[in-house]
Amino acid sequence: MQATSTASAFHTFLDYLNVPVQGIIVPQKVYTSHTLVTSSPREPIRFSSQGGAGVNLQSVITSNFHGLANGEQHTPPPDNNGTLAICIHWPGYSPYQKAIPLNKITGKLTYRMLALITAKAIQQWMLEVHRHNIQSTEPNADWSIGSVKFESLWLLELRQISTGLWQPVLFRDI
Repeated sequence: MQATSTASAFHTFLDYLNVPVQGIIVPQKVYTSHTLVTSSPREPIRFSSQGGAGVNLQSVITSNFHGLANGEQHTPPPDNNGTLAICIHWPGYSPYQKAIPLNKITGKLTYRMLALITAKAIQQWMLEVHRHNIQSTEPNADWSIGSVKFESLWLLELRQISTGLWQPVLFRDI
């Protein structure tokens, strides 16, 4: 799976012209960190299942990894600081960041574990938006969390923003 880089302020389908994405890329703003990156960002950690790009978040949560390719393969450690922060900048909502300690993981981090950690962080954020009745400022109501079902979301990749900070690139079933 080879993604292209558009250096845009949003994650869009233009980043994935050569990748068979079966949905619409969530047009998240590229999360910007206040922490300076002292080195080049690492290669994105990409997910695929059953020959296609991405893994369905609901399948991951229910431990039905829906043919996750390389699920038991070890991922390069996201960073060496013992914490992984998932950053979400969903259209119409304030940026969200969830720090996840990795020190309780026994053994090496696998694609399966990383997908599950990410899916749980996204699900928790969506539940918080619902619970606190946070309204979207996005003019396109299709991207309101009330209009998007968790079951329709797929994790395509994690992109490093800075040391320890990773942003999931998601797409929505069509």
